[in-house]
Amino acid sequence: MDALGFPPEFCHRIAKCITTVSYNVLINGASTRYIQPQRGLRQGDPMSLFLFLMCAEGFSALLLRREERGSLHGIRVVPDAMPLSHLFFADDAVIVCKAKEEEGRDEFGKYLGITADFGASKKAVFEGVREALEGRINGWAEQFLSPAGKEVLIKAVAMALPNYAISCFKLPVGLYKELELAIANFWWRGNKDKGSMHWVS
Repeated sequence: MDALGFPPEFCHRIAKCITTVSYNVLINGASTRYIQPQRGLRQGDPMSLFLFLMCAEGFSALLLRREERGSLHGIRVVPDAMPLSHLFFADDAVIVCKAKEEEGRDEFGKYLGITADFGASKKAVFEGVREALEGRINGWAEQFLSPAGKEVLIKAVAMALPNYAISCFKLPVGLYKELELAIANFWWRGNKDKGSMHWVS
């Protein structure tokens, strides 16, 4: 904000809004001590939208500076058009550069939970889908859930997690089986003190 020209007093007040909040979480039903964050806002804070736009503007300025220095080259849609080096949409960013090692040192990262760098192994690309599903399921304390509660979590969360990947790509058959097995294990599993049996294959 200071680099964008906002007055120091205004920057100070925004910093106070971010660093003076505190919150606590429930762990196994018990309240923990209060957490004092040093940066960031809680989800849904009305100020977060404006700060996000400022960060996006700052990121865009850094990319334009790289382009002016000649270390980043965009593309021209037509010969006389301005070069296009990046596009922003909501919280996603596309950066365009020449196919040179010095311009493409950034990692590809993920887009909507899927690795953007597609290699030879489809299983490795979609491994994150399985890990996300199993991580979410393992975080649920099934010993405190009724069958109806399990059903809601499976239909609303577990089966919705791989939706984007399934709608855009043909996943390996083995991955489908692994996802089905993870959901079935959660459905039929008893509590931590009792064993379980799959009554339907």
